[in-house]
Amino acid sequence: MFKKSYEIEGFVVDCETFVCHSCSYLYADKGELSPVFAGSEWDIRPICAECGAELDVILIEEEV
Repeated sequence: MFKKSYEIEGFVVDCETFVCHSCSYLYADKGELSPVFAGSEWDIRPICAECGAELDVILIEEEV
């Protein structure tokens, strides 16, 4: 299913740890949660630190 670019896929905790939407409750009191949107572009796919799920974001391919 196609996701809208403004849908939240997961969160970044204190600029260093990625968590999926399902595991975000574990980090609610551990620092600032910044959203990772489905339409955001990344060099690598962020992976949840708790369950290992890959966040569904847009990957930027490097030109060879």
